[in-house]
Amino acid sequence: MMKKFLLLIVVVLFVLGCKSQKMEESGIIGNVFWIEGNQMPMMLDENEPGEMGREGKNPIPRTIYIHALTPISKTQQGEDGLFSEVGTALLKEVQTDMEGKFKVGLPPGMYSLFTLEEKGLFANVFDRDNHINPVEVKKGKWAELDIVINYKAVY
Repeated sequence: MMKKFLLLIVVVLFVLGCKSQKMEESGIIGNVFWIEGNQMPMMLDENEPGEMGREGKNPIPRTIYIHALTPISKTQQGEDGLFSEVGTALLKEVQTDMEGKFKVGLPPGMYSLFTLEEKGLFANVFDRDNHINPVEVKKGKWAELDIVINYKAVY
């Protein structure tokens, strides 16, 4: 009888411990990259070493603001094509690591992501309904997203 009682206590403690350490089931995982300068393809002399084109994207740490799905009509433009105001709810803020990697748990739904820049908020992807940088999180899934910050690049 005593063995059954102890076994019951161990099982209950195990179950309670598992619930308190429940892993996030869904959210967004991704990377942030920086591109600047002249990105136009260029021809190199046949005798010079190198390749055609410019330097690629570089990982960069940033703060990411996660808003409720945001149409462009709910924002105000600032300098350099950045957004000065976003008129939807700020739901979460996440800091990338030094390599620009991030992972944030979120319930299923639609979100808009912005990076915090010195002069405002950056996002450069829009869907057909003019929602800014839309990301859909599905139940039990992790949405993958690469954010390329390129407002100082010329193409």
